[in-house]
Amino acid sequence: MVREAVAAVGQIDRSHKPAFSGTAFSGSAMLSPLRRACVLITVAVIASLLSVAGEAQASPATDRPAPVVKVVSYRGYRFEVPRSWPVINLMAHPATCVRFDVHAVYLGEPGADQDCPAWLLGTTEAVLIEPGSASARRTSTENPEADDISVTAPRISLTATFDTRPAVVDRILASAGLPAPVLRSSQPVAESRAGAGGSAGAAQAASSSGTAGNALALPATGRVHFRWPFGVVPQPVLPSAVGNDVGLGFDTCAAPSTSVMAAWRSSSPYRAVGIYIGGADRSCYQQNLTPGWVRREAADGWRFIPLYAGPQASAGQLISPGRQGTAAAEDAVAQAEYLGFGPDTPLYYDMEAYPAWDGPSVLQFLSAWTREIHRLGYLSGVYSSSDSAVLALASVYHNPRYAIPDVIYDALWNGARNVSDPAYRPGEWPGERRLHQFSGNVLQTFGGDTMQIDQDYVDVGLTAAGGTVQAAPGVTAAGGSADLFYEGSDHALWEESRSSAGQWTRTDLGGYLTAEPTAVQLAGGALEVFYRGPAGYLWVQVRVGGHWQRPAELTQLGDLGSAPRAVAQPNGVIDVFWRGSHDDHLWQAQYSPGEGWAGPLNLHGNLASWPYPVETAAG
Repeated sequence: MVREAVAAVGQIDRSHKPAFSGTAFSGSAMLSPLRRACVLITVAVIASLLSVAGEAQASPATDRPAPVVKVVSYRGYRFEVPRSWPVINLMAHPATCVRFDVHAVYLGEPGADQDCPAWLLGTTEAVLIEPGSASARRTSTENPEADDISVTAPRISLTATFDTRPAVVDRILASAGLPAPVLRSSQPVAESRAGAGGSAGAAQAASSSGTAGNALALPATGRVHFRWPFGVVPQPVLPSAVGNDVGLGFDTCAAPSTSVMAAWRSSSPYRAVGIYIGGADRSCYQQNLTPGWVRREAADGWRFIPLYAGPQASAGQLISPGRQGTAAAEDAVAQAEYLGFGPDTPLYYDMEAYPAWDGPSVLQFLSAWTREIHRLGYLSGVYSSSDSAVLALASVYHNPRYAIPDVIYDALWNGARNVSDPAYRPGEWPGERRLHQFSGNVLQTFGGDTMQIDQDYVDVGLTAAGGTVQAAPGVTAAGGSADLFYEGSDHALWEESRSSAGQWTRTDLGGYLTAEPTAVQLAGGALEVFYRGPAGYLWVQVRVGGHWQRPAELTQLGDLGSAPRAVAQPNGVIDVFWRGSHDDHLWQAQYSPGEGWAGPLNLHGNLASWPYPVETAAG
């Protein structure tokens, strides 16, 4: 109710404006109540408002809270919800924006093109109930970083958010006979990468599914907390180049449909899109934001600005900034992995405008965010107002006490399509490491499709060196050196190397080949050669620091019916293709740094020759 009472104050002002105006907050996000960790501080203040919110009211006779509810029936279930909450039929109103920043119950499947404002941020208690499979298992899980609950049961699927009162959602679930949530925070697959070294040849295949992990009791809720991998990482992952662009971009609350993206791709000047991949203050339901959507839009030429909207200083939510920054980074990487964004992709924390006295907590939080993002193999970005976190980070840019983000995303609504800001001093975020949100809450139409957006100018170029865009038995380096590989008459692997000075050398690398080799060059000078061995299995030989390691046999990928063909991305991801040994199908396996090998994957088809892959900029 606190959020509803102030939601009408105005839209969130994400421009160059102070977080406060006189004695009032400048936007609805600034007025959101504190999270569960703050309940002890604010419970005395907000308790008297709960009856107005429709959750409960005191009975004069018993002095005990008596529920003030109404019954909502949907697909055989009866939900008792607060009487004051509106119930919205999405079948009758498919363009409705499913907003989690206001109390409401949404019934049905959201439309593909929700009519959402661009300025939304923040969450409260709200419920979306959609049709589900008749054979669905009864499950109920809560992500404590995202402050959301996901439920499946026969015929329905439910998504709920909460702010400081998860018990409100718990009671709604219980009234319909649905299970109580189990606390599960997402553990990024990249966790294994953080302490992993070595190469594709030495790494073992990593599992990216399953549950297990450290169970720990949470006395406050009586629930059990599990850390688990967020989900199976899409294969193959996108290269970090999908986060690079120079030119106009836009961001909006809910990811647009594929048809709208296609219309804007062909008719608008924009080529980059900001998407909210997660966070406890992400307001809009993201029915379009799936791994398939991300891959389709990447293939269509779109570049991405992945945003994460977690705890906000302006709402008093930074209780333990270091711990919260680390936890937010872990969840952000897990969400990015699920959507298919690969290592070295920049992930941006959305820290809205805040009062000056919160500056030290914000710097501590964002420093922890950046350190953990880096530890997990991704790049750090921060979005904020020019006179808030942008100014604060610029002031400590050269202070070793703080971890500075790789990219800065500046909200300064001055209309200038550039990346300049008086907050920056010379040498801060140089060389394609800036974005500028120069205008907001703009209604635009392209190709017949209208959206409310914030406008951005993007100047980001963070692609790592390395990568091999097409299959070949040799590689070249920037200095003019070259390495060629072939199967000798003795069936061994031979290398012919040309130095940058033009001198040739020949080396017998041993092994036994039954087809010609393929080579890829990786960032940092590492080189990997793949070939089919005598039993038909894939072998890899790795050169690191000028020294060849012992060859490794990758028996887990099965036997090959042709010579392998390999390509590599700048972020170290390697894809290998071959024709099947017992069929004519195309087969593929992928190596991801720190995660190991995934596959083999049957891509079907009927090959009459050996395959020949190429790698596009979008992966």
